[in-house]
Amino acid sequence: LAVLSAESRVRLAGLEAAVLAGGLMPPDSASLVEEALQDAALMALLTDTGRLVPLRNGALRQTLVFHRDALAAGFEALSRAFPPPAAFTTGEARAALGTTRKFIVPVLEHFDAQGLTTRQGDLRQVIGP
Repeated sequence: LAVLSAESRVRLAGLEAAVLAGGLMPPDSASLVEEALQDAALMALLTDTGRLVPLRNGALRQTLVFHRDALAAGFEALSRAFPPPAAFTTGEARAALGTTRKFIVPVLEHFDAQGLTTRQGDLRQVIGP
């Protein structure tokens, strides 16, 4: 980050802030990229450093980009709404987190992959932080 120009650091912070402000319904990354090559490189830098997390929505054939803090806050909210051993459906999680199916499915799949939730059929459970 130290090698970035002041202008690039400002743009990087703006891109990160825009994704974070979207919470669990982040803006489409293509809509954030104004100066195509530079912004794409800055988005890649944010992803490479783990600040942004790309998640695939297979049904829509697109990759959605979430801020790691938004995902952490989402998991905390999900844990409060459905403390173990409570089970929940995708629709219940969507309602509890105030998001849409487009976003909740990849988020829940991410939580499953991280070992934070477990899925059995149509039900999931929070299994740990």
